Amino acid sequence: MDQQLSALSITQVKTAVMSRMAQLAKLYIRYSPVSLFKPFLWARVGWRYRQFLARTRFGALMAGYSQDTVQGYIYYFGIWEPNLSAFINRRLAGQAGRTFVDVGANVGYFSLLAAKKMPAGTVVAIEAFPSIYMKLQANINLNGFCNIRTVPYAATQTSCQIEMFHGGPTNEGATTTVSGRFNVDPITVEGRPISELLTEIEIRSMRLMKIDVEGAEYSVIQGMRSILNSLQSDAEIVMEISPAALGDDKTSEIFEILSSAGYFPYILENFYAASEYIFSNPITRPTRLRSLPKVQTDVVFSKVDVAYL
Repeated sequence: MDQQLSALSITQVKTAVMSRMAQLAKLYIRYSPVSLFKPFLWARVGWRYRQFLARTRFGALMAGYSQDTVQGYIYYFGIWEPNLSAFINRRLAGQAGRTFVDVGANVGYFSLLAAKKMPAGTVVAIEAFPSIYMKLQANINLNGFCNIRTVPYAATQTSCQIEMFHGGPTNEGATTTVSGRFNVDPITVEGRPISELLTEIEIRSMRLMKIDVEGAEYSVIQGMRSILNSLQSDAEIVMEISPAALGDDKTSEIFEILSSAGYFPYILENFYAASEYIFSNPITRPTRLRSLPKVQTDVVFSKVDVAYL
């Protein structure tokens, strides 16, 4: 018994030490102006499991666990997809009475960013996977935001039931309706078109919609075709497009549908290597896209016809 207690105590001490090391590493990685030791620290602690409560760079509280790619970056760097974060910040500045729609809200980073930036506006956070939806709701509750409406449905072409596949503990954000990507049992969720998930007021006041649905973007766009002409002229859509999952025909049709509605495409560069976050690359603006993307790409659709947004 004494030996068991001793072994337990050693394990507890090791756990406490590693937890403290992760906290100190996070503080150095996020706040130190000196980058010299950041890659070294990241290589040794960035992959370790840690449940956390941390603030984003824009001041919102988020709970999560550091082994997940998105949540881990939020914990250590305070930000996810800096170019997209900056674009949303710019577009929602001073937008009282407008709406931000977050399709594929995951654990809520962009919904919280929008709610913080637009306190007199409305955020609609759409997330279908039940366990992720619970984390989204918990993060909203942590901040006491009253301007976020959550929607526990998938955005689909028609009202239906649809299977979803969890992306696993290291990348929940990759959860998808595309079969064969992950060797997991699917769960069935309810799907509704965007035209049914949004209220009339939300449709007419929408300033920006973010779509990140891991290969299901064709269904999302088909489900909102009927409302495209009801959007204000400055409404924009930023969408992660996955040609490998969609295929050439569906990828092309997405661009044709939005082009017919008066939208021009712009590529918004995002980066995911930890080194890019450690050394804080400069923010870049969306640039005009002249051909269909061949790899996964974030695309902004806007009725503004310029070289750079």
